[in-house]
Amino acid sequence: MEAPLAVKRLLQRDDIHGIVVLGIIERGETDHGVVMGHAVTKALIDLQLSFMKPIGMGILGPGIFASQITPRLRSYARAATLAVCQMLRQQ
Repeated sequence: MEAPLAVKRLLQRDDIHGIVVLGIIERGETDHGVVMGHAVTKALIDLQLSFMKPIGMGILGPGIFASQITPRLRSYARAATLAVCQMLRQQ
């Protein structure tokens, strides 16, 4: 839940042109992770549009099983980073 605040603080800096957010929201016994995932995603999209700076979302889940994490770590991080790079090149 702290990611949007950390991202906002960074986006306020003139030397930051884009950000990649990485995280994992594992499957739990309640829907807390789903709620958290939706709230964080919405907040990050709002920040992206407010600051007009790209935010790459490399967040696994919500609801991912522990066995699914390792095989997806690099590809999600890579895709999020490439998305930001592509957006920055289009400016």
